[in-house]
Amino acid sequence: MLTEDWMMRQVDALARSIAYLVFQKESTGYVPAGAAEDAALDELHRRLLEKVNAGDICGAEDLLFAESDPDDRRYLELAVDFYARLNDLTDAQLEAAGFGRDELEEGLRDMAGRFGVVRGGVGMKVEFGAMEETAIPGFKGGEGVTHARMFADGRNRIMRGRLEPGCSIGLHTHEGSSEIVYVLSGTGKALYGGGEERLAPGDCHYCPEGHAHSLVNDGTQTLEFFAVVPQHG
Repeated sequence: MLTEDWMMRQVDALARSIAYLVFQKESTGYVPAGAAEDAALDELHRRLLEKVNAGDICGAEDLLFAESDPDDRRYLELAVDFYARLNDLTDAQLEAAGFGRDELEEGLRDMAGRFGVVRGGVGMKVEFGAMEETAIPGFKGGEGVTHARMFADGRNRIMRGRLEPGCSIGLHTHEGSSEIVYVLSGTGKALYGGGEERLAPGDCHYCPEGHAHSLVNDGTQTLEFFAVVPQHG
């Protein structure tokens, strides 16, 4: 039971991390839009649910990999929904379909790797250059747009980001996590503990669990940085 609960939490954390970081969604669910341009996605979603409900989980996963377009990240959103739904099944239901819970995390990692979001394994190279940059307006309630390439494995979130002059990541509190920010280029400031810290290339800002901070580009050049958010507990 402990192993089952641990693996369920791992899959859930990975699915939620991808949903949040890539699609800025709190939910892992895919909602059919009904629009003409989404017809292929909506039809694949219907067919996947049909196979899962019939107990053909292996066939459903094969279908997902066969028909997903690696050039369209909406298929990753569909995959997150698929594996999150399977994660809600019991071990007995998965085993009856010839599927192991460990295969859920493996499948989601493999699918996300197709889109340059997550690479499987431990001690791997994180290829930010191969990832699509995501533009996030008003990130954490901040000003302007945060541009980021993001990696997540359910235990850590790693981001290579940039803020143009006048843009910021809003003040937010780390509950169940902490954050390390390393400045690559440009200048700015971190708001923390009721004060501010000036940041320049080579500086590292740390926000412990339970504390709040914000990152602001008040300079005249692009502020580029690495950020690592370890999950605690």
